Amino acid sequence: MIVLILGRPTAADVVTPREVKFEFEVTEDQVAKACHLLVLMVNYPNPEAVNFKVVFTFEKRTDHAFYGFIVDVGDAHYRNGQFAGMEHVPLDAAEFLSPTFNSTGRFHMNVGDSGVFGSTADLETASAFLRAVMAGNFEISFRRRDSVGFRTYLILSAPLPGEFQKFLGCAATYR
Repeated sequence: MIVLILGRPTAADVVTPREVKFEFEVTEDQVAKACHLLVLMVNYPNPEAVNFKVVFTFEKRTDHAFYGFIVDVGDAHYRNGQFAGMEHVPLDAAEFLSPTFNSTGRFHMNVGDSGVFGSTADLETASAFLRAVMAGNFEISFRRRDSVGFRTYLILSAPLPGEFQKFLGCAATYR
């Protein structure tokens, strides 16, 4: 079924993942500090795994800060019934959608080897995005480079308040 709603990518496949895991991580070096709220989605027995990262990055040299997301997809491979690794899946588009926020036209989008990256330096846009993530009930839509249609993952749960607070605390102490 193909669905076209104003502001929403054409969806060929809608998935409610069997497992959604939220985690927080921070990395920092001489160049930048990066705060990530990771959302890992898997839908066993389908081999596809989706990694959605909510991102805050502060570039120390330029004092430039931005919020955004990264969508990265991989296919699990098995050998003799045992997990044998993940194969990166090239994407050519991705979007974040919720009842209160849509990244289409509001985030600068960039496609790279590590997935699709959307970002904004606008604090009003970033705040609306973060409120939508915190509320749960959002969608991650992406298109594989070799595909015509979008696949949409429905996330019906919100991150645990502690994980989200770690992310916000990290972003608030970026200097």
